[in-house]
This record gives sequence, C-alpha cells and structure tokens, in this order.
Amino acid sequence: MEQIYQEFDQYDFEDDINFQSGLPLILQSRSHENKSKEEIDQIIKKAKWFYFSK
Repeated sequence: MEQIYQEFDQYDFEDDINFQSGLPLILQSRSHENKSKEEIDQIIKKAKWFYFSK
C-alpha cells in the first residue's frame, strides 16, 4: 500500500496532458463556485486520485 502512495506522490500531473485538459472542466463546475483555496485544493487532490486510480 505504501508503494501506491509513493507512486501517487511522484506522478507528474503537471505534465500529463490528459489530466491537465480535464482539470479545468472540473474546476468550472458551478458546484465549486465560491470555494476557498483549501476546498479547491481538496477538489484537485480528489481529481488526481480518481485519475491516478484509472
């Protein structure tokens, strides 16, 4: 299990074109309006885990 966390931490989401192209769609959702920076960061982390698990 520890290996999965290490692989996640090392994964280059910034240079993953597919992840980067989908992220704006997630963040533009009306349900994310007026969210704090911490809430947006949590949404991004959830998106990363979802993407990574595929």
